[in-house]
Amino acid sequence: LHEAVLAEFGDRAAVADFVALMDRSKQGELRTFLDGLGLHGSAFVLHSGCANPDDGQGGHFFICRHSGVVPPTWLVGPSLVFNHGYAVNNLDLCWKPRSRSIMPVLVDLGPA
Repeated sequence: LHEAVLAEFGDRAAVADFVALMDRSKQGELRTFLDGLGLHGSAFVLHSGCANPDDGQGGHFFICRHSGVVPPTWLVGPSLVFNHGYAVNNLDLCWKPRSRSIMPVLVDLGPA
């Protein structure tokens, strides 16, 4: 993914890191940002610079927005709960082994 991100967005771009997203964003700001992107599902990210848990099963970390129910085969990390009216949206760091999913990549374009 890294090469594709560089080719599309230039040398300052990188695959976004979930840890950095959590450190730099307040819950409401992150929800607003993801809503503005139209991201209502998942997107590839890194976690502390890693694409997966490095356990030989492959796959890739991704952020997942959901209603509180995730498949039992997914590894789920820290959760943020966004209360929006009557709906509850969770945002988690997720990973699925041997994943061949197609989803967008969340890109960090660096400082403005």
